[in-house]
This record gives sequence, structure tokens and C-alpha cells, in this order.
Amino acid sequence: MPEKHYFEQRDYAENYLLAYIRKHLPEHRPETFRILLAGCAEAGEIEVLSKYGYTVSGCDIARERIALGKTLNPEADICWGDLTDPASCPQGPFDLVVLRDVIEHITDKAQALKTLSGLLRENGHLFVTFPLKYSPYAAHQQNSKLKHYLYLGLYPAGVIRKLGKRYRQNTGEMLYLKRNALSYRAFRKLIKKEFTFRVKEFFIFRPIFRLRFDLPILRMPNLPGIREFALGGEFLLQKKKAV
Repeated sequence: MPEKHYFEQRDYAENYLLAYIRKHLPEHRPETFRILLAGCAEAGEIEVLSKYGYTVSGCDIARERIALGKTLNPEADICWGDLTDPASCPQGPFDLVVLRDVIEHITDKAQALKTLSGLLRENGHLFVTFPLKYSPYAAHQQNSKLKHYLYLGLYPAGVIRKLGKRYRQNTGEMLYLKRNALSYRAFRKLIKKEFTFRVKEFFIFRPIFRLRFDLPILRMPNLPGIREFALGGEFLLQKKKAV
């Protein structure tokens, strides 16, 4: 059921995101702290963060997911928004933007990051998570009939199409993700103009796996080369001061 994503988002906020914000941004006060969920989908996180006193908005490019979010939480401040089009996004400034498992779906990543930087107040923060390019599941095939084909995103496009035909599986999204996959090295170059790193973490088992599969959170050492093969990266970035 589509509603399961909403409840997963709510659990993620309650059991991970809230503690992450408190740990890494201890100087903040919820009553004066504005958060934007960029690519919020059904925006289940809004219900939880609002309960703890935060002012939270959300935007997403998928209209059907926004509609479901509004049905499940009519009071949520969510709207349609394209992260590559600043005029379509909620009005800032925000103290924190959450971009969870979204950037790998965006073709013009540089423009999206420029947009998000513009929505943040001076010294504001961007929390980004995504499966790395060399992750076994970078193509998001884990919930498909091709889930046993590890590193599918590294296969030639023709092979992926043949596997799709063999298993009667639509591979359009997987091929799109293959083209848009992001390595840590590329991400580091991408954010250099707008942001600096405040926290970097790499995972063998990502935090969301604890909710989905009841697996423990397992981190990977932040070592050159090795970190590129993490299942996912999680980064807290700080907006650079205007020159």
C-alpha cells in the first residue's frame, strides 16, 4: 500500500532524524528552527517534527505522492516543487533542508544544490543521504524481481534491458538511476561551490535498513577507495558564507 511510505517516513523521523538533528545541531531551538523536506514524497516526517515544535514545510515533484500526504495529514505544509526551479519551491529562509534519497533521481544536480543553497539562511545546513554509485543497490533494484543482481547499476544498459525482458520487469527507472548515479568523489566536487562538510558518514547497513529490514546500523570507515563501495552516504553540509 502507498501509505506504508508515509508511516516509514514518520518512523524515520521519530527514531533517527530527530536524534540526528539534536546531536549535530545542538545549538538550535525548535521554536525558531525552520526545516524544509526537499523531495518529501508523502511527508510523514512533518507530523513528527511538528509535534516537537519545529516549523516544517515540504515539496515534491510527484503530485500523486503530495496528494496522498495531504490526505493522511491535512495540516501538513506541502506543495509541488521542482528543485531545479527555485520559483516553484517554498519560500525560505530555512535553517535546515533535508534531502533524503532524492539527489540520485535529479539530472541537473548542480542546479538543485544551487536552489537549495538559496533557500537556506546564512550558515544554514543541508542534510543529504543517497546510495553511492558503486553500491550493490544503486539502481534501487532491491524491491524488484532483479533484487538478486547486485551492482546492477554497473551492468551495461543492454544487459539490464535483457534481464528486464527475461523477468518481465520494467527497467526504465533502473536505467535512469544508472545514468544519474553519484559517487562520493563526484558529490564532493559537486557541493564544493555552495557548501562545506560538517559531518560525513558511510554505511554498510544504512539507518533506514533498521526500519525496513530490522538490521543494525553498520558504518563503514571513511577511507579513500573503500568508502565508494558503501551502500549509502550521509552528509551534513553547511552553506558557505557569501563572498
